[in-house]
Amino acid sequence: MLFGAMSLCQFFANVWLRRFSTPRRDRAIYEAIYRLRPACIVEVGLRCERRALRMMKLARQRRRGPIEYVGIDLFESRPASTPGMTLKRAHRMLRCEGAAVRLFPGSADAALTALANRVTEVGVIVIEGDPSFHRRARCIPFLPRMLADGALLLWDDPGDSGREAPFSECSAAEIRTWARGVPFRRAA
Repeated sequence: MLFGAMSLCQFFANVWLRRFSTPRRDRAIYEAIYRLRPACIVEVGLRCERRALRMMKLARQRRRGPIEYVGIDLFESRPASTPGMTLKRAHRMLRCEGAAVRLFPGSADAALTALANRVTEVGVIVIEGDPSFHRRARCIPFLPRMLADGALLLWDDPGDSGREAPFSECSAAEIRTWARGVPFRRAA
């Protein structure tokens, strides 16, 4: 076989996903998954199940072995003016891709802080549309516990007015440096 375990159709599908898929900003996510071969993907802000399904499928093709997908969203608590899906619909749609899917309702701050010790070896974290991450960032000191070596954080900048603005990227080393600079307060 010309491409080893990957068929010619999978090869061209992966090239299309990383270079020509829409929306354009998601290409950075697919490229990171293709390059890093993560065992675990965390996505905050599930706007559309299509992207999550594509991420899981690509990760499963690139990594032989179990894939874990963790989705964090406000689900039913989301304002009516913001598009998204319900928890029940998300679970029904995402479980069909063959990855271990875990969904958690809540903001990025609350959920990532709570999951810091339960979700580890995360290769790619995608944070989209959660203003709590940008305003307070209480979860920053907890992120290094979750990350695998070579992990990548991709997040949208709330200052960008267009939906097609590219994701900002931060490596695991940068996140660890960033986390050391954030003051940490323990509950009394």
